[in-house]
Amino acid sequence: MRTVIIGAGIGGLALAAILQRNDADYIVHERRAHITTEGSGLVLHPNGLDALDRIESGFRAVVTAAGYAIPDDTPTFVLAGDGATIREWVPAPSERSVTIRRAELRRLLHERSERTRIRLGSTFLQYAESGSSLQVFVTEKRIGTRTGSLCQPPLSRDPDVQDFAADVLIGADGMRSVVRRQLLADGGPRPMGLTSVRSVVRLVHDDPRLWGGFVLFGRGHQVFCSPLGPDILYWDVTLRSSHPVLRERVNLRRNLLARDWGWPTCVREIIAAARPEDMIVTALHDRPGRTGWSRGAVTLMGDAAHPMSPFLGQGTNQALLDAVVLAESLGSHGSDLADAFSDYETNRRDCAYRAMRDSRRIGFRGQTRNPLSRWLRDRAVRAPARAVTSK
Repeated sequence: MRTVIIGAGIGGLALAAILQRNDADYIVHERRAHITTEGSGLVLHPNGLDALDRIESGFRAVVTAAGYAIPDDTPTFVLAGDGATIREWVPAPSERSVTIRRAELRRLLHERSERTRIRLGSTFLQYAESGSSLQVFVTEKRIGTRTGSLCQPPLSRDPDVQDFAADVLIGADGMRSVVRRQLLADGGPRPMGLTSVRSVVRLVHDDPRLWGGFVLFGRGHQVFCSPLGPDILYWDVTLRSSHPVLRERVNLRRNLLARDWGWPTCVREIIAAARPEDMIVTALHDRPGRTGWSRGAVTLMGDAAHPMSPFLGQGTNQALLDAVVLAESLGSHGSDLADAFSDYETNRRDCAYRAMRDSRRIGFRGQTRNPLSRWLRDRAVRAPARAVTSK
């Protein structure tokens, strides 16, 4: 059974690694010409770490060695806008996470697939399904949009288009999935009205709040910071997309360091350490959940299936779990794709959608300016949260 994966992000590469281990027939098509070095840092929570060893025995140890495990007894903080501590706690051994650069995790996953099965610079255009027949259309021609200007029938007659038969098509092509657009026809992701500014910096420091990381809730903004190494930090400032500071990108760092923000020292230091050219600005989107994301011989995974905002730090972890469960479901049910996809969705839908909802709620609560809402939020933060990260 030939499996075609669209997208060589973390989810797609994780699925490819499992299929490679199982000697399955697969191919990955990625529109970019290289496995990207873009992105900043990410946090692998216990659920994502557990998934790594299901991808390959011992892979968790490999990723941990390439990333950074925060030392034992190191506290994590939740801070108010002025830097006052709302909550400080030391994660239990079962709650500890590992941080790693996104590009490094992709590299490690890429190494676990046969290079000839990863087709870079190959853009998915569309698929055609008729009865038990599935045809996939791609092009290596550079085109101006994700969907491509070549997406006009009959594609089989276009000399720039390649078509081939497949048994299974997996859309792992991210938030703005082209596979999803054809499969579900439910439009694009919804804007959240929030914008993320993030960077990775080198900073020698002796601030305990930077040793284990923190989340800061301000008035209309929030800040996340996590170590990627003893003196390497990944940070993210989230603002309302309408905030004036975002209108002048060329002076963004200088404007974020203006006195009227009232940042505590730990926030001023991490922003000041960033190089303006390394600051990544992204408008945030997500989607509401739906009853399913599979039809016929086509299904979705990762952000293509359940795109979520970054506030819970679960996007990568959920994509890894998708890869594991989807591979197991395909292996268990063979050519019975209806049962395989039903099993996959049943095992993944509730947890993924809960992570989506919780992340969205945290994002908006972190931005609130209402004094009563902030008081209720801070009171809730002082109590241990529900453990999405363990599932």
